[in-house]
Amino acid sequence: MKYFGKQYRPLIALLIMLVATAGCASVAPAGNSTTGDTAEASRSITVVQGPEPVSLDPSVDINKTSINVQHTMMDPLVYHTPENETIPWLATGWEPVEPTRWRISLRDDVLFHNGEPFNADSVIYSINTYNNSAGEGSVFFQYVEAMEKVDDYTVDIITAEPNPIVPETLAFLYALPPEYHAEVGSDGFSQAPVGTGPFTFSEWDQGVKIVVNANQEYWNGAPAIDQVVFKPAPEASTRVAMLETGDADIIANVPPELTARVDGAEGSSVAEVPSLRMVFVEFNPFEPPFDDVRVRQAFNYAVDKDALIDIILDGHATRMKGVIIPGWLGYDADALTDYAYNPDKARELLAEAGYADGLEVDFWFPIGRYLKDKEVAEAIAGQLQDVGVTLNMNGSDIGTLVERIHTQELSGMHFFSMAPLIMDPDYLFRTHFYSEGLNQYGWTERTDADIEQAISTVDRSEREQIYRDLDAYLTNEQVPWIYLYLQNLIYGVNDNLDWQPRPDEIIDLRNATFVE
Repeated sequence: MKYFGKQYRPLIALLIMLVATAGCASVAPAGNSTTGDTAEASRSITVVQGPEPVSLDPSVDINKTSINVQHTMMDPLVYHTPENETIPWLATGWEPVEPTRWRISLRDDVLFHNGEPFNADSVIYSINTYNNSAGEGSVFFQYVEAMEKVDDYTVDIITAEPNPIVPETLAFLYALPPEYHAEVGSDGFSQAPVGTGPFTFSEWDQGVKIVVNANQEYWNGAPAIDQVVFKPAPEASTRVAMLETGDADIIANVPPELTARVDGAEGSSVAEVPSLRMVFVEFNPFEPPFDDVRVRQAFNYAVDKDALIDIILDGHATRMKGVIIPGWLGYDADALTDYAYNPDKARELLAEAGYADGLEVDFWFPIGRYLKDKEVAEAIAGQLQDVGVTLNMNGSDIGTLVERIHTQELSGMHFFSMAPLIMDPDYLFRTHFYSEGLNQYGWTERTDADIEQAISTVDRSEREQIYRDLDAYLTNEQVPWIYLYLQNLIYGVNDNLDWQPRPDEIIDLRNATFVE
């Protein structure tokens, strides 16, 4: 087993979370390196993820399944390393020239795949497109008040209040080509995306495959891989079988019970890394029965998180206590209620809330997106049944579930997960606990006020205290989730490919190479 523990030990102290999209690839005997649609199989890999991307427009779809494809073709302005360092990429530098004005300097030697220049105009267009999107990308740049072009390769981002995390957010601004994107629109762009990245789009046969080819003119050096084929395969057994038969180089989201099989197969190994993916059950607190905090507390006590981790996940996860990831700004485990398994307390709270004779609740959950998601959901149903709760089980694909979450269509509670795209608590809170966020089930007037106060606070210690208090308020008083676990990423990797997983769940193939 390849366990990349040493290089991520600093991260283990600070985090652990995420779910991996599954990937599969085939490496044939070495052949001549070619590019374009004629790329030979010898230099091609196939990444098989669970579900298929919804959109390849990053302003619309930020699910990791989609980002993993987008990331091959597009570049961010700044780059997050696996160790969570923020380094220059399309942006060469940044500085706050005024409390509410960040000046961003850009590379002057980059072209989009269609020949359009990357410059200040494309940055301004990209941010405006994200902000005007009806999709998930709109969450990143709500803080932008205005933008000003200083020159062709310098742009000022102006915020209403001081904002200390502007550079971090630019790690998820994938540059869009203004002329082409405006001409074809979001739907057209999704079908034939154009970026500045190390691979260029070739085809999308929906439900079958997405193909990208090496960009030999890539500004940061051509990749070693000539072609990447992404395929959907919701069933883990299918992905593992593809690895075993030589049709896969990388498969992600390997179930714990199949790790020995992957490790034991000739030519493949398991690669596991602690991640940033938080797994939880989110309540709809605006309708009965979850408008009563005692019911939300009871459900937390009724679920045995340790059993889920030890039995179903075979130890490949760590319990979570609050919203903030361990080690991040504002995390304070001692200030948070520990909802340890206590079915007697759960029954007592349900009786106090008027449900001594039991209750029935809708439970929505994804199938095939997260590690053992269906099995975990079924186990939760069994544990809640022990305290008199009957769950109406509603399983679906992740795309359907996400759409219903974002449109606030779900009653009862839903099984969900989050892998932060920005390594700062603002993203966590703004996504789930802000009235204008993506998932609006958990917001209150206080969460809105605290989120706004924190993002405009430059002093780090003051910001830390705001987040510490907000996490305690949510966990101890509001109880918006059943706090489950932070999940490891488990991949199967063909031994002919030199590639390492990242804690943020991005399958980054920029530096992947073949073992000669």
